[in-house]
Amino acid sequence: MEKRGLFIAGILLLLVFVRVVPVYSVTTLVVRVLNVDGEPVSGALVTLVSPPPGAYVIANNRTDEEGFVRFYLESPPDEVTLIVSLRDEIVYNERISPYQGAVSIKVDVADIRVETLSTSNNPLAGLRVQLSWPSITGIKKISGFTDKDGRVIFKNMPLIEYNLSVYKDNELLYESTFDADFKRDLKVYLKLYYVSIQVVDNVGNPLKNVFIRLYGEGIVKQKFTNLDGYVKFTFIPKGSYNLDIQYFGYEDTKRIDVYSDKEIKYVLSGLSRFLLRVKVIDDSGNPMSFIKVEVRSSRGVLAATGYTNEAGLYIVELYTGDYLVTAYYDQLSKSVDVRLDEDKIIRIIFRGISTGSGKSTEVFPNIFEIISKNIILLIFIIIFVIFVIIIVFHYMFISKQAV
Repeated sequence: MEKRGLFIAGILLLLVFVRVVPVYSVTTLVVRVLNVDGEPVSGALVTLVSPPPGAYVIANNRTDEEGFVRFYLESPPDEVTLIVSLRDEIVYNERISPYQGAVSIKVDVADIRVETLSTSNNPLAGLRVQLSWPSITGIKKISGFTDKDGRVIFKNMPLIEYNLSVYKDNELLYESTFDADFKRDLKVYLKLYYVSIQVVDNVGNPLKNVFIRLYGEGIVKQKFTNLDGYVKFTFIPKGSYNLDIQYFGYEDTKRIDVYSDKEIKYVLSGLSRFLLRVKVIDDSGNPMSFIKVEVRSSRGVLAATGYTNEAGLYIVELYTGDYLVTAYYDQLSKSVDVRLDEDKIIRIIFRGISTGSGKSTEVFPNIFEIISKNIILLIFIIIFVIFVIIIVFHYMFISKQAV
């Protein structure tokens, strides 16, 4: 009887212990997130929330490259709210049972493809395409550049309304809005043209390094003409523009209308060419030969370069304009500003320098300077010679022993 009483007391005590001390179990839940096309979505934030009242976040984590996320839950409720967000947008919100082990869901996310074309259906490469949208943290933006086929793809974007902007060199070319829930493949046709300009002198010779600036309609573009006198501006919207043409002392402004691709031949009339003679001498008045001379425009464009002859003269024919003439001797340089509106001769004097014979150190460089500039080569040659001598003596020694 006593034993039976102890047994019953033990059972009652065990029942009390089980009621007082909760027993925990760990449940594994694997969630895979796919977009509307069935492709994995990486980097999405998956959150598990307990049911109301008193809802709280049970766990959250981001999906991997294959769209998977794994949760280890201690005695979760029978039902939880599964929330998926991407780029600060909620793309999924449903209740599930955490005890089902694994779940695969499709969320309101897809790739957005944008193709940029000209009105003649040619692809436009190198344009910056930007998508922007309002979120709880402010305006969000994402950009990409069109490839050689004029295409850019934005991977796994929420299916919401976006503002689409197209830029070239930070200049806005196109802007519109679209709803990605209804349209995810967009073709953008841009009415863009090119303006090609060739600049020649009075007799038709092409002029290089002519500065041309095109501006208007919110666009500013500028370039120098090439060796053939050409400059080309691309991605120009239709409208009216100003052309500024500057060439040394010459300046002009021209108004043009762009409603199709445009080619212009511009003649710089009234240009005159004059001889500029540069005489380089030392402090004693001796001519300095083989001295490098550079002639640059007021914009820093190189107009001519060369070396003085035995008489210390450098002669060049240039158009009317303002120039900076610089002569170089060793580490020294001397510059003179000149306005060329007639044949002129200028003198550049290197004070404190006396060459005597008029020969520049450029012609007869110092032997020590040559050695110092080629010290590594000299060391290599010495090491090589020593190595050869050692080899020769080694074989001579072996030959002597053999005899």
